[in-house]
Amino acid sequence: MNNLLLLLVLTLFCVNEAMASQYKIVHSKGPVSILRNQKKIPVSQKLDLELKDIIITGKDSLAVVKSDRMTLKIVANSEVSISELDKEIVVDISSGGIVANYIKQKIKDTVGTKLRVNTKHTSMGVRGTTFFAYNNKDQTSYLTVKEGEVEFRGKNSSGSEFVSGNKTAFTDSSLKNRKPSTVGFESEINWELSNMKSNLSQPKKLFSKMQEQWDDFKKENEKKWKKRNDSMDDQWNKMKDQL
Repeated sequence: MNNLLLLLVLTLFCVNEAMASQYKIVHSKGPVSILRNQKKIPVSQKLDLELKDIIITGKDSLAVVKSDRMTLKIVANSEVSISELDKEIVVDISSGGIVANYIKQKIKDTVGTKLRVNTKHTSMGVRGTTFFAYNNKDQTSYLTVKEGEVEFRGKNSSGSEFVSGNKTAFTDSSLKNRKPSTVGFESEINWELSNMKSNLSQPKKLFSKMQEQWDDFKKENEKKWKKRNDSMDDQWNKMKDQL
């Protein structure tokens, strides 16, 4: 009986250890820390993660997280956490973003058969692919897909867009999907994930182009709304003249 109890305890310990070390920070640059149970822990180079740890990167920094199913490169000025729910890996991006490569787990009823990425504005269903996801402050969320396909859905959208082929989808001010297209910053994304000795950082030009795209989109939208309102005013004035 005692031997059986000891075996059970050791089994549970091994399972917990496996869960704790399934996701690892394998490389970091600049100021990187994790928030675990309300305690901030600095990361020097490598660290085993626990589920729901919040990974925080500072200015000009990054962290690379690996598991057997995926690699995440967390860009500067980000807050990202990883959890698991009903065999689904869930990556929550509170701020900033990631470059990711995900290999779908084909064995049914095992963790990794699905990957979901959430931001303030969107939910993304990943099907085995390489992609860039970014939460641009309180303005919008972007998804650019290099390989494979990702389902993209804004918080207030009634349906999803499927993004592939180096196209980008994003949410508008009402948190609805915009159709995937080439928006102008795709060529600036640094997709490198495997060579830790290379430059893994995202160029500053990427973020300036993202902001430029968003500002241009807002201006274009404002013009459309003004034109629409002017047209409605004209129709109203014509109706008044006929009364």
